[in-house]
Amino acid sequence: MKKILIVLFVFLILAFAVAFFFQTKPILTVENKRINRQHIEMYKQVYLKVNSIDSIYSTSIAYEMIKDELILRLCSLSGIDISDSTIGSYDKMLRSDTSLSLFVDSLNILFGEENVYRYFLVPFISKNLLSDMILSDNKSIQKDRYAESAKIFGNWTGKDCDNIFLSPNTEYFLQHLSDEGYEEHQNINLTPSKQMYEDNVYYYVALKENNIIKGYRTKKVTFDEFALQFKRHFDIKFADKSYERAFLLLSEETIWKELVNIK
Repeated sequence: MKKILIVLFVFLILAFAVAFFFQTKPILTVENKRINRQHIEMYKQVYLKVNSIDSIYSTSIAYEMIKDELILRLCSLSGIDISDSTIGSYDKMLRSDTSLSLFVDSLNILFGEENVYRYFLVPFISKNLLSDMILSDNKSIQKDRYAESAKIFGNWTGKDCDNIFLSPNTEYFLQHLSDEGYEEHQNINLTPSKQMYEDNVYYYVALKENNIIKGYRTKKVTFDEFALQFKRHFDIKFADKSYERAFLLLSEETIWKELVNIK
């Protein structure tokens, strides 16, 4: 009986060791970041709750995790501070919204603060920091587009479309105040005098003439345009080919496929 118990004990230890090995063995690696089954499973649980869905493939979760890792590296390459102190500061800012604060608290209860921080707050905040930096940096990233719009502001006399101001990035537009989409101008006190302003998509040079807004809008550099400077910059290695196949399928015709170099 004693021998049987010893054999059973050894078997349980071996079974636990094998299970632990397969759980912690990397499924894939992004640069020096190893992602294993445990990481994917915890991310999945948080992701399902955050997005209010019932199920998702683990391969799709791995795809989301790869995108998160690439965002973090783009932040680092762009000089964006994504330290714990920065993430903590933005977390406090987010919690000024009562409903969001309650939501994060509910996630913490379900999954623990460390997991919520790692799999929700860090990706969420870093995406927003990178997006804000790209759209607002008119001294570097948006420099040429901003200068193009500023040149129009300096030279347009307010008459109807002049082809001299048109380019692959700039178009002329006319919009009635009753048209759908007018809300993008609602925060601007437009007058018969031209004004230069912006939103998350365009730089505008425009004025109001009777019930019409008219002028030029120059499209800002998008995330994809910005990220393309890092084409094939990030090494990624798949230990499980099913995850590689899923990544190639999900990333087809997206910037994410362009950014990676699959080893």
